[in-house]
Amino acid sequence: MIRHLLENHPAPASPTAAERFERRVAQTAAEETLSRAQFVDLYCVQRRTLAEIAAMIGASRKVTGRLARHHGIAPSAGGPPVDPAWFHHQYVTQRRTLRDLGHEVGRSVSRMSRIAKDYGIPIRPPTDAGNPQSVAIRRLAH
Repeated sequence: MIRHLLENHPAPASPTAAERFERRVAQTAAEETLSRAQFVDLYCVQRRTLAEIAAMIGASRKVTGRLARHHGIAPSAGGPPVDPAWFHHQYVTQRRTLRDLGHEVGRSVSRMSRIAKDYGIPIRPPTDAGNPQSVAIRRLAH
């Protein structure tokens, strides 16, 4: 059974050493071309697509996707990208709700929750979200 599957559907070939080297060279060139601040400006502020950024720097779309992850930004499938520093400041420091942030950037609460998880930001319980009264009660309890 397994032999039959492998004969009819062989595993994809692993990239050669030359292909891996070319990929590293392209990635390094992209990292040297755009700083994090420049990338955030193009992707998060100007809302350029990864394909547009790739064309600007002479790289492939895949390279710019890896560049986004290198800079700590999860590439988005829909809607404008969300800058991790902005998200952290608004959600953690300013204690805004996921609903409020989602409304601002055009995303659902569940999508904002996934973005927080992608950025390693712990989700507050819904009762704590931005409610100064619950914050004060917790402080008195401790």
